[in-house]
Amino acid sequence: RSSEVSDPVVIEVALNGGCKKSRNPNVPVTPDEIVADALACMRAGAQSVHNHIEDFRLTGAASAARYLEAWREIHAADPDVLLCPTVAAGATIEERSSHVEELAKSGIVRLGPLDPGSVNFSGPGIGERGLPGPDSMVYSHSYKDCAYILDQLDRRGTRSVGHRRLNVMPLIAVTKLH
Repeated sequence: RSSEVSDPVVIEVALNGGCKKSRNPNVPVTPDEIVADALACMRAGAQSVHNHIEDFRLTGAASAARYLEAWREIHAADPDVLLCPTVAAGATIEERSSHVEELAKSGIVRLGPLDPGSVNFSGPGIGERGLPGPDSMVYSHSYKDCAYILDQLDRRGTRSVGHRRLNVMPLIAVTKLH
């Protein structure tokens, strides 16, 4: 096989994964830290930046504004960079994805998160009977949730004829932890 790469590859950097400073003092969480690490990764070859904001409870315009504090500068450095948020906290899929439409309005965000399936997460420590600690949760998107996200993209005009095209497409992430 030839050593030449014939298929395009996009390298995405996931800057913080929702990790807190208390767990890793080097993790970027503020907009300035996210900008610095994103630009360093882009100089090393990353073409896509994914990060979490430090307050998962923010939704809609407030969440979008916090992402954009860092992303405007990242986009200014390279207008071709692909920026993708994570899903916000919230009781409903409408709440968890409300920031994506707000981010699309900025004109610099071209990817929206679509995480089908479920995965169990746990905070540090061991709970009763050796099970995960009290901060555990199931992160899930049902088929109905995935359909909502795809419909949301259609409403923004990414695939619909006759609507303003904002060029926001789903970034599908499948998490399988062992």
